[in-house]
Amino acid sequence: MFCTRLVVSVFVFSCHSCIECPFQLTLHLAYTFCDFILAPDGCLMSNLVALWRAAWSKVPGTTDPLAPFGISTLSTDDSEGAADIASFRWSQGSNYGVVPNPSLPNVFLAHGYDLADVWVNCGDAPQTNKCPGCESADPDYNCLQKWYMGPGIHPRLKKPFGQRLAASALPLIYGWGGPVTGPTISGCTLTQSAKPGLTVNFNETLLAGAPLSLLPYNITQRWSGMSILVNSTPSVARSGSWVAVNFDLTPPSSISVDLTPLGGATPQAIKYAWGQTGGTPNDQGDVWCCAPGNNPGLCLPSQCPIYAKMATAPFGGLSANPFLALITAQGKCSCPPPQICDA
Repeated sequence: MFCTRLVVSVFVFSCHSCIECPFQLTLHLAYTFCDFILAPDGCLMSNLVALWRAAWSKVPGTTDPLAPFGISTLSTDDSEGAADIASFRWSQGSNYGVVPNPSLPNVFLAHGYDLADVWVNCGDAPQTNKCPGCESADPDYNCLQKWYMGPGIHPRLKKPFGQRLAASALPLIYGWGGPVTGPTISGCTLTQSAKPGLTVNFNETLLAGAPLSLLPYNITQRWSGMSILVNSTPSVARSGSWVAVNFDLTPPSSISVDLTPLGGATPQAIKYAWGQTGGTPNDQGDVWCCAPGNNPGLCLPSQCPIYAKMATAPFGGLSANPFLALITAQGKCSCPPPQICDA
């Protein structure tokens, strides 16, 4: 009889990728994904999981060789990601953009890109006069608790990580209904007309009946977590600008992106929850989402807008999987391999 072992790992090391740069992919602008991905290391996590499973199942009849395994990705502004934390998180899922996948079977994942330590800028021992809203210790989030080594690498918000892992484990391992993962890009379509538009589609099968939903965010500041690349020159690595954009829900499983801020420039790539919103390809900031009315220095957890509504998950649903995709001459998305998003 096999025992069931639920294992949770936080991946904090870096190595080379299974797919070395430059990726063998040339698009109409002759970009390679290595112009935007600095730290691909997709083999290490699958090897880590495989080695642990091999050790646990060494004695026949004990642990299942494919024992369930949970992964927590790095939280916002975690310094372990070095120069490109977005690519680092992508590699925590073995570069497929979603978990489970062929390299990580029977694995589930909790995102941390929207679970930053809210009072990160308030000092080592936050006081109420420095941090509005931190009047008393909260059993779920003790903002008065002293952190260890810094709130970037060790955010004090732990309970939602565990809740997200549990919510994903329920359908994958225990047969509950609902999605194992948050919304996952399946493709996009750019329409060239008097008013160009971009529709991003999400995998309906992976949504497993859960409604694709949007949280309110600061539309005026375009704190949506989504950006479009424009004015990038193929011969100049990491050139151009990322422009923050707004979007609306298009039921049942798509969003419509407002391209007005591009000023008529041609969209060359799109990203969501993948590094800094807006700026240049050389900027090394992390994802930024904030709800209307929030102080810019006090954006509460789980405010990136795209999620799959799910009653068993914290904050009402599972956050979308981050993505980066080039936009081809045919007006379709193309994700870095092995991830596929060209539907």
